[in-house]
Amino acid sequence: MELEDKVEALKRFGHEITLVDKEILEIHSKQGQKVLTILQVIIQNSLSFRKVIVSNSLRLSRNSSRNTLNFSLNNFSNGWDTIIFEGDIVIHIGLLISSSQKNEIGYLALTEDIDLSRAIFKGQVTFRKTSFRTKTFFGGYGKPIKRKFATEFQKRVKFLECEFKDKVYFNFAEFKEKVSFNDCIFEANCYFQNTIFQKGLELHNTTFHQLVDFYKANFHGKQRFNKTDFLAVTIFSEARFFDEVQFQYHKIGSNTSISFQNTKFEQSLDLARSNFNTKISVWGIELNPKNIIPSTIELYGDIEGVEDKDEKVALQRIRESYRRIKQELKGEGNAIEAINFGSYEMKVYERELSKTGFFEKWNDKIILLFNRLTNNHGKSWGRGVLFTIITSILLFATFSIMAMRDGNLEFAPTWEGLRYTLKHICSLLDVTNFKFEPIEGYNPWWLGIFLFISKILIGIGYFKTIQAFRKFARN
Repeated sequence: MELEDKVEALKRFGHEITLVDKEILEIHSKQGQKVLTILQVIIQNSLSFRKVIVSNSLRLSRNSSRNTLNFSLNNFSNGWDTIIFEGDIVIHIGLLISSSQKNEIGYLALTEDIDLSRAIFKGQVTFRKTSFRTKTFFGGYGKPIKRKFATEFQKRVKFLECEFKDKVYFNFAEFKEKVSFNDCIFEANCYFQNTIFQKGLELHNTTFHQLVDFYKANFHGKQRFNKTDFLAVTIFSEARFFDEVQFQYHKIGSNTSISFQNTKFEQSLDLARSNFNTKISVWGIELNPKNIIPSTIELYGDIEGVEDKDEKVALQRIRESYRRIKQELKGEGNAIEAINFGSYEMKVYERELSKTGFFEKWNDKIILLFNRLTNNHGKSWGRGVLFTIITSILLFATFSIMAMRDGNLEFAPTWEGLRYTLKHICSLLDVTNFKFEPIEGYNPWWLGIFLFISKILIGIGYFKTIQAFRKFARN
């Protein structure tokens, strides 16, 4: 069928069709119509134009169980071509065309390669119960992948109960509003490389049977992955989450592996209920140091059936997430990063304990405070050294005050007095020396207790310094 014949065929179904220089196709609904409806149109061969403009809204559907609508989008945007949808898009099955006509639920099958890699959707887009049976391109593909081939969605996008039988590409696509995949099935690889989600991605009751790749994707807005099945390789490497992100109630398969390599989380993350009972690669994972404890907890503190957010619950979930990452890093032999996440875990636990009563878990509170002061939970050897020096100075000052009270010591602000002070402070620093006699013949009853406490505190300082240095020890 010649190009002109194809255009004439569309005109016969009540649409204003304009062919410009055999390269630009404009499709408009008749005057007074709000929706552009293409029904039971069979286009056997692909249309190829430099630019396609569809004004108003486009609705593709079927109103008979005997006739399947095949609307080929192949080559609508090949190379430098562009297709612009200026109105809402609805691809739907079982649409009632007339209230006076009973229609059986039909089936819309997109069977040829669908190339929308440079499409611009200006209205809302809905794919409902749509079967994509071949490769589908909503974004860049090939080598190298370039953003100039990306699809732009300017309004809300919904994929509802859809199935993808072949590979689907959303590389470099930009969703300016939220995009939803609810009750969808991906039977082949799915690619979201470098995709931008300005208002978040909603995955609910969706299954990925093969690879799903979010490499370098940007997630803006609060992000919840809920009841999604990751049954094979799942990649979030070098992705960036700008707000809260929560993984909950997932199903994994025997071949599942999950990668968060070099992924950056600006507002922490929640893995507490992810059910990721498999290996997680977390090499190079990065948190915003200012938001180890995130500034918002809308997702993290959410309890089903309770309107108010529970900060304590949120902290418990975040702490469990850090613990899981710490264990994964230890399993990889990455002691340095494991210590960092162990420190994050303790910081969150400190905040969590601050939400309890004053005497509740007081033992944990004291231990955590001491750990933070002495080496910042194993991260700072400098704090250990400083703690040891300050402790020895305070201990000697205490001894001196007691001795002056008993009239056995006088304050002397001289070089000789300074030398005397430094000498006996160094004597205190020697934890193996229990012959502490700064004043000859002065042996009060409390000196043994004083030395016992001194050696313990200074020994702790040594231990905390060594513990922090172990960050760089060989495994």
